[in-house]
Amino acid sequence: MITTDPNRWYNRHEKAVISMASYKKIQANVDSNLALQAEGIFKDIGLNTTTAINVFLKKVVATGGIPFELKKRQNKKQQEIWYKPFQNYLIKRLNQRKISRIG
Repeated sequence: MITTDPNRWYNRHEKAVISMASYKKIQANVDSNLALQAEGIFKDIGLNTTTAINVFLKKVVATGGIPFELKKRQNKKQQEIWYKPFQNYLIKRLNQRKISRIG
């Protein structure tokens, strides 16, 4: 196979046979306990952390901003629930995927 485009492979008849997505590695420092809790939630709803981050980034692009309201936290209770809208979004998306696989 020869390639003329770094994101596509072509056979000798110049027909694209594989399209390779371009990826960018993102690293972030997060609280260990927060990461473990989030990973547990992602696992419960059938996602891994990479997929959850991709869902979040796609929603940011689609909405043109953070896909939930950010407010100044005043106490521990608010700190624990700030991620609820994002969690609800992920659950909704997972349910949509399950329905589309059935239908």
